[in-house]
Amino acid sequence: MGQVKSITIHQMDDQLARMIEAEAKKRGTSKNKVIKTLLAQSLGMKPSAGDGRRDAFAEFSGIWSADDLATFTTRTADFERVDTDDWR
Repeated sequence: MGQVKSITIHQMDDQLARMIEAEAKKRGTSKNKVIKTLLAQSLGMKPSAGDGRRDAFAEFSGIWSADDLATFTTRTADFERVDTDDWR
């Protein structure tokens, strides 16, 4: 891998920034990675070996945010309780 480069994007409008943030949340990754992936795709570059594997199966395996996990844990708490009368 050659020298690593960084760029700064100036004067990004609010709508684009919100869309990037939403996409990063949906993919469970950073805004930086989303931007790099979108740029590479738009230029016809194939993602590197490690890129995209998680995203390719996200719809099947799911990527949960901390809020998703908290909601699931709360809603399934009854499943952790054992009613001994059911086992007699």
